[in-house]
Amino acid sequence: MPFTQMDLIRFITMTVEHDPENLLQIGRDDAAAKRLDRGIYILKSDMVTESADLLPGMTPRELARKCVVNNISDLASKGAYPIAFLASVGLPKGINIDLAKEIIAGLEDGVKEYGTHLVGGDISIAKEIIVDGSAIGKVHKNLIARSGAKPGHDVYVTGEFGLTWLGYKILLEGMHAEEPFRQQALSSVYRPKAQLKQGLLLSEIDEISSSTDSSDGLYWSLRYIAESSDVGILVEDIPISDKLADFLTSKGIDCVEAAFYGGEEFNIVFTAPEEMRREIEDIFLENNFFLKRIGRVVREKGIFLRRENRTIELKEGGWVHFF
Repeated sequence: MPFTQMDLIRFITMTVEHDPENLLQIGRDDAAAKRLDRGIYILKSDMVTESADLLPGMTPRELARKCVVNNISDLASKGAYPIAFLASVGLPKGINIDLAKEIIAGLEDGVKEYGTHLVGGDISIAKEIIVDGSAIGKVHKNLIARSGAKPGHDVYVTGEFGLTWLGYKILLEGMHAEEPFRQQALSSVYRPKAQLKQGLLLSEIDEISSSTDSSDGLYWSLRYIAESSDVGILVEDIPISDKLADFLTSKGIDCVEAAFYGGEEFNIVFTAPEEMRREIEDIFLENNFFLKRIGRVVREKGIFLRRENRTIELKEGGWVHFF
């Protein structure tokens, strides 16, 4: 049955939880307003589209939630927590209203998961489903850029890699994977998680020298830090689980491909001085967070891998859009 954006706005007004700090009302005012404290604020925008991001088996609700995760992950890597979220939604003509409501529900799922609110946005007609999200965050203690890594600093990751690479291979290329790898891989694609708590913890450590999220893949994350800091990075320990590495090897797949060239893992990659190693490891252990030191910052430009007693420069690759 045909519906208008007014029908959907009324649905939003009735179902989206009101932000008590919003001085205006979502669905009733044409903007959001907040009284801000002093501090550093992060502004971030990220979008998902039906053609590029709605994978086989993924629901529009999961797609909308993923838009929130994309944005929150970048806030986390800067050491910021979200204080508001806005979303502009494009819907194709003839879409079922229940499907449109599921997209709104997915946005609400995401903002609730990370302790913030949907405070506004826009709805319009598009050729396909488009969800363009914008997050506003406040730096918890220290703002962490990509540009502070120095030669000799340790390189860490807050999660393992490879599952999303496997998930994309299963969904897009029909790769066969036994359990539990199949379900783990699909879950990592359909229900990714931003590491907000880990990012806020990093913000409390004054010595963290650089940070980025890994939504474009581990290779690009390392490259972003290296180029922003005018250094190189040597990886000495590939951050992939032994079980997944063994599974991939049994399929004749090099785990380097899965670990470095996947994307959308939403882990945090960061650097810190070597003398902070014990303290950082203890802090993460106390908080029951995964942490793995994977290498070190070097003077020579490039991304290198030390493997089987030889050092190679990794090829460029990862999550990119070709236009």
